[in-house]
Amino acid sequence: IGADLWNDPKPPLSAWGWVGPNTRDWRIAAQTAGNAILAVNSQWLIFVEGLGTNGWPGSDLTYVQSNPVVLSMPSQLVYSVHELSQDAYNQTWFSDPTYPTNLRALWRSRWGYLAEGAKSPIFV
Repeated sequence: IGADLWNDPKPPLSAWGWVGPNTRDWRIAAQTAGNAILAVNSQWLIFVEGLGTNGWPGSDLTYVQSNPVVLSMPSQLVYSVHELSQDAYNQTWFSDPTYPTNLRALWRSRWGYLAEGAKSPIFV
């Protein structure tokens, strides 16, 4: 049904919308690879994961607000995130006194906003 272009992209090897001496712009790489795939098979979905800058690798899509992935066929783009349980690692939000109600605001700020107003589909 599609291609997940890179599992768990994370700094310092990847960045979103900028490059440094030892980083690659994951957004540009995703656009390039996604468009190459769509040129061969326009029916495939292109799954693009967020970075791991604020928690789990692959879960931060805050950068999409200012630097979205632009594909030749925008309807084939699906942003993808990884959210894990505290059994995987005890992130700070799991020990917050408002847990689990704090998760809604956390997820909205990192990737949930993309689903509002039909900006883009998200695969969790």
